[in-house]
Amino acid sequence: MLLISCCPVALALEQVVEIKPTWQKTRTAWPDTSNQVRSMISTDGGLYVGTSGTIARSAQVWRLVDGGWTKQAEFKSLKAAVLQVDADGNLYVGTGTPHSAETRGRGAAEVWRIDAKGSRTRLRAFPQQDIAYSMAWFQGKLHVGTMTEDIRGRAELWRFDDPGWTQLAGQGVPGWPEDNNYAGVYEMWTDGSALIAGMFSRTMGDGDVLKLVGNRWVDLRAPESHYALCFVSYRGRLVVSLSNLGAKYHNPVFALQKDGTWQPLGKAPAEWEGAYIPNHMIVYRDVLYLGVGGKRGTLSVWKYDGGSWTKLAGDGLNGSWVDPLVSRGAEWVYRLSFHKGKLYAGLASDRSPFQAQVWAMSP
Repeated sequence: MLLISCCPVALALEQVVEIKPTWQKTRTAWPDTSNQVRSMISTDGGLYVGTSGTIARSAQVWRLVDGGWTKQAEFKSLKAAVLQVDADGNLYVGTGTPHSAETRGRGAAEVWRIDAKGSRTRLRAFPQQDIAYSMAWFQGKLHVGTMTEDIRGRAELWRFDDPGWTQLAGQGVPGWPEDNNYAGVYEMWTDGSALIAGMFSRTMGDGDVLKLVGNRWVDLRAPESHYALCFVSYRGRLVVSLSNLGAKYHNPVFALQKDGTWQPLGKAPAEWEGAYIPNHMIVYRDVLYLGVGGKRGTLSVWKYDGGSWTKLAGDGLNGSWVDPLVSRGAEWVYRLSFHKGKLYAGLASDRSPFQAQVWAMSP
């Protein structure tokens, strides 16, 4: 009998190992009185943030360098509300101070340009406005939205023609809704084909979403809110996040449908209840990321993959912050940005003492 000895062959079975994201707080350099990261932008030159605080010269711009922050500029105002950059690497900063324009003509809203050498130029002051609050590049030109937080009807939108400025929205501008309660242009967004403006108001129902068509504005009839917070394009749909004071909506993130209606984007997690500030969204590699907050204990970051929402940060998840961060007041994720393969989250509070934070998620 011929005996054949068979050696067992170990079969290498491919194992799918899920790599969980890991959060790490960046080293903070701004003053302890800076309680908000109001703006964040990723450029070829680096990651920039604008800070805000409760004392003069809290409006500052910082750049992330080798894991640490270097101050690029500071301004006499309290808030650096928005940042943009042009093709030549010039940085644009919108600054201001809340309630500065309640006495007409005393507003602190300003727009600045910082060139590659760090030289600053004030491009425009808006003495009737609190803050230059939103910016977007559209048709090759910088557009700026202003805000006067508690004065209805004061919102304006301007185009920088370099030199000179052209007003595109505000009281008396053709096509702008008459008798509106808009106190400010909270957010501007464009996909290159149209300019979208999200409005801020203290009145429910006046957080409109407006679209510039030619030289006229069209109301896209978004669900009622106090302010339209943020826009992205996701899988061919315009998506807006709305303020959700009073928990009016189970899910305050809506997608515009082909028939002109707005539908909630997925099923909202139960943890969103009471989180009335879904302040910022970005899309990266076909995934939508959202930062929320408002009610204490709801400060978190989520992702949406087209089917469901998954929590990425908050409550110490994946090494992230343990909220609430402040003993009273609201806290929220003011800005999200991808930079060199990492997701960055800028945290803010409406109360002091709280030092603004920036966290990075890897991979």
